[in-house]
Amino acid sequence: LALLLLIFALARPAWTSDSWLPGEQRAGVVIAIDSSFSMSHGVEGQTRFDEAIKRVEVIAENIAPGDPVTLVLMGGDDRVVLRNMAFGTERFNEALYELTAGSGTLDLANEPKRIAELVADMEAPQKEVYLITDTQTLDWKQPSTQLREALADLGSRANVFVTPVTGGSSNLAVTDLELVTGVLRKGTIARYQATVRNFGEAPASNIAVQCRVDDVEIDRKVIPVIKAGGSETVSLFVPFHNAGATRITALVSGDELEADNVRRTVAVVRDRVSVL
Repeated sequence: LALLLLIFALARPAWTSDSWLPGEQRAGVVIAIDSSFSMSHGVEGQTRFDEAIKRVEVIAENIAPGDPVTLVLMGGDDRVVLRNMAFGTERFNEALYELTAGSGTLDLANEPKRIAELVADMEAPQKEVYLITDTQTLDWKQPSTQLREALADLGSRANVFVTPVTGGSSNLAVTDLELVTGVLRKGTIARYQATVRNFGEAPASNIAVQCRVDDVEIDRKVIPVIKAGGSETVSLFVPFHNAGATRITALVSGDELEADNVRRTVAVVRDRVSVL
């Protein structure tokens, strides 16, 4: 249905007293791409952001040369990549293919207001807005009154089309790594505790959690299962053979979204501890 709506939008229909025909009116186009952290997720090496770029390519094929076009990244600090550019394929693609997803969050309540400002700045008899996002349930399930009003205002200024992209829904993350027991002294063993959370929509099983000291694996534990939305902790034992700063890492592998698979801490190990 989303693809059919996109095709319908790109046809730019116009209503006349005699018949329904594809419109010839020139259109100003604002393309807003979600570049928040979740867009880095995907399956088989293809992220949601990669899928978003493909959606933009389809939209761009139907923009007439010379039509004003604005390209903006949503998420974290919004960035206007192109503003009221007279559309040209070469220049547009050059800017498009340099884009990458970020690590921020999508401020969904305020995004329509910012886009409305870009629409107001555009001079065109017909205006279209394409919101390309993975439409995370957390953001869209219970839209606030502020969001509803902002979208309604944006809809009064332009034809608005939400174009969803999809990707893998499974995601594991190491959310905490802390010292539980032990003394940071040469020749001792300390116990650290790593917390792994399942942000996916299905249970995850047989999750291997590695513990590395200065990039050398020294311990490994397996969590049998983590229910959807749940967290589990494991104990990781770290021997201190040398004094000085020691980098300790907890890592899960085999997850498509690699950015949150790692948690690090630094232990300052003393050669000896003075006791009064």
